[in-house]
Amino acid sequence: VRVPLLGAGRSVGRSCMLFQTPESNVIMDCGIDVAATEPAQAYPMLDAPEFDIGKLDAVIVTHAHVDHSGFVPWLFKMGYRGPVYCSPPTRDVMILLQLDMIKIWKGENKEELYTVDDVKEMVKHSITLNYEEVSDITPDIRLTFYNSGHIIGGSMAHLHVGNGLHNFMYTADLKFGRSLLLEPATSRFPRLETLTIEGTYGGKTNTMPSQEDQDELLANIIKTTIKRGGKVLMPVLGVGRSQDIMVMIEKMVQNGDLDPTPVYLEGMLWDVTGIHTAYPEYLNRSIRKRIFHKDQNPFLNKIFKRVGSAKERKQVVEDTGPCVILATSGMLQGGPSVEYLKALADNPKNTLIFS
Repeated sequence: VRVPLLGAGRSVGRSCMLFQTPESNVIMDCGIDVAATEPAQAYPMLDAPEFDIGKLDAVIVTHAHVDHSGFVPWLFKMGYRGPVYCSPPTRDVMILLQLDMIKIWKGENKEELYTVDDVKEMVKHSITLNYEEVSDITPDIRLTFYNSGHIIGGSMAHLHVGNGLHNFMYTADLKFGRSLLLEPATSRFPRLETLTIEGTYGGKTNTMPSQEDQDELLANIIKTTIKRGGKVLMPVLGVGRSQDIMVMIEKMVQNGDLDPTPVYLEGMLWDVTGIHTAYPEYLNRSIRKRIFHKDQNPFLNKIFKRVGSAKERKQVVEDTGPCVILATSGMLQGGPSVEYLKALADNPKNTLIFS
């Protein structure tokens, strides 16, 4: 087995791992580094001598974040017509994110790496697998997805090579503890000889404060800003972190730690949150229980309001009182969060929070 890294080795973004056996060539993830300033650093190194798109047998997508899935339609633009394996929520969310990227490229007059037709072609070739469902994906590779605890549908890819020859796992991004939304990453497997772990926040000093401390800090900042008549802008990742923050704020309102305050969500956040409600079986037990009780679904709380156009965005900025605004992109690389920042930055009553 050979495992050349075509992206994300010693860097964050453009994740792409080629997995080669005597009979198969499989890619695990194919992402874009949206923060890269040079095109050469933005995309996987698919010009490497090891990679031949004509010999590619399968693509595995571990989760929907664009640094892991954003470049997959480009393979179809280049003529690939093989299967793309992912979990059902990953398929739905990555389509949304890819279409959103095309929209951003058009809006910013940037070169479009692929078109809506390429995304449609990818959808036609997508095969969804649930967690712990074993599937033969090439003559000598069996794939099993396990929960990674990272975002909805996020998976660790377990590859069983040959007839018991070797068991390899690529975790992609994972979370070892239980989160507000998800159960923790699976850590027990029938057989495993080689484990490759994503280490983006794996440093010895990367320890997070407790959930209680995080909730208290966020509640205090929001309360202080609302009290002085300001607006809170939180740039968030469209998938995962934004839903975490929604659940955090909703919980504070339910517990009485925060007065009911309007929380405005830009278009795509609303759609992605809808997908969370459509796949309750991928969320942790407590959230799942609440989703099945219509009046307790945290995502349907009346405090959440959709912003669907630039006109509505202008109304939020100019006409509404104190509020919280959740908008992409989470790193202020582009998208609605930048527009809100331009409109709100000069008012000292407002607050910017990076989540």
